[in-house]
Amino acid sequence: MHTLLDGVRGERLAIAALVVLCLASRLVTTIYYVEDPDSLHFALSMIEFDVARLQPHFPGYVVFVGLARGLAAMTGSFAIAFSLVGALATVLLVLGLLALVRWPLASRRGALVALAVVGNGMLWLYANRYMPDLLGAALLVWSLHDLSSDDPRSRVRGGLLTALLAGTRLSYLPFLLPAVVHAVVARTGRLPLAASFVTGVLLWAVPLVALTGWEEIVAIAANQTTGHFDEFGGTIRTEPDVGLRLSRMAEGVWTDGLGGWVPGRSPLTMLTAVAATVGLALAAPRARRALGSRRGRLVLLGALAYLLWIFLYQNVIHHTRHLLPFVPLMALVIAAGWERVASRGRAGSAIAAAAIGAVAVLGGVLAWKHRQPTAIAQVSRALMTEREGLTIVSTGLVNDMLAGTGVRARFLAVGRDSVADSLRLTPSSGRLFSVGDYRSNVRMPVARLTRFHHNPHVNRIWPLIELYEYRAAEARR
Repeated sequence: MHTLLDGVRGERLAIAALVVLCLASRLVTTIYYVEDPDSLHFALSMIEFDVARLQPHFPGYVVFVGLARGLAAMTGSFAIAFSLVGALATVLLVLGLLALVRWPLASRRGALVALAVVGNGMLWLYANRYMPDLLGAALLVWSLHDLSSDDPRSRVRGGLLTALLAGTRLSYLPFLLPAVVHAVVARTGRLPLAASFVTGVLLWAVPLVALTGWEEIVAIAANQTTGHFDEFGGTIRTEPDVGLRLSRMAEGVWTDGLGGWVPGRSPLTMLTAVAATVGLALAAPRARRALGSRRGRLVLLGALAYLLWIFLYQNVIHHTRHLLPFVPLMALVIAAGWERVASRGRAGSAIAAAAIGAVAVLGGVLAWKHRQPTAIAQVSRALMTEREGLTIVSTGLVNDMLAGTGVRARFLAVGRDSVADSLRLTPSSGRLFSVGDYRSNVRMPVARLTRFHHNPHVNRIWPLIELYEYRAAEARR
């Protein structure tokens, strides 16, 4: 295998370069606003950790929050802290993927994998988001590597990492089920494996219980679990359209995971679509050989288990973030495919670098656009400039988002409050808005309509929001 640098020193220099690249790229694209309700929970946890108040929501994500709070204390900025966690997660992700296939970073293969992962748009966006998904993906990859190892010591470390994953992104655990079974049925190291897992759980569970209280944790867990599966979680129980669930998952993988083209997207995505498709096709023979190994089969079975889990019990219709664990593995396969081209001399190397480079350019463009506030963040900023008494009509989720980001108003929730009765109590000097088209509830003349939007491939949540202002005082005459 062609190597770019030789020996341990070369590998260390390559890792140092990777760390610098990840730090620089993620810090430059740091976002300084709260982009959606999910991010709000984690932003508020930087101020006060309180699972009872959904800061963040259950199960608390103690590993992620603890790391981010520590970095925020050192840097004085939780926005920068989240980007630093994202940079660390990206480094761990690259090294974990290379460990899975036993490739050195200081090689042509390793360099292509690093570029494909660091430049991937979805992974880059989640490196800056105020959420634990990317760190969870990094811990997942390393857990897969360790639990599928023949070395008992690696499996013991895998037990610890699996426990830390549970305290970072609990919903990723189904991906590890086949690897866990393999590690448990191994002839040696079962007791140390169990001890390492228990130790890892205690590292985050003890602080969680100490801060919240055992009885309250149990009550919150029961309430949130029931709510997720039967009310607000977007599972197949509440969103039973199988065809829609499948189509949204396929679309998410293509557009967000692979940067593929769909009508309305940039022409650049046509290049990235070709790069992804050709890379996957070229890697097919190598992927089939890899699946012949025990580790390859465990990864495949884990991917299938996780795919079934999210199809049934995650909100795959409205969110693509549940697909994130597949993206690093796809980037690895794509890089492996283009490495076959790169091995054919300078011309092949140039073509492969251009293909993976197009993916990185798209990732950089998306990450740069990510710095601009989302539609709901724009609405929040617009309403914060209003100094008169405000009344805002919207859904409870939108109202909570606006209140959590500093909008001071009297909030009326459609579906919870009797809006018509409540509006009669609104002072005539106040100003009345609705976030969304709720004219059937307000029934007053519209004074102004303002539309706010953002790129839906940067964030899928509420890419277009309409803000209505009403002539409340005139309507009362």
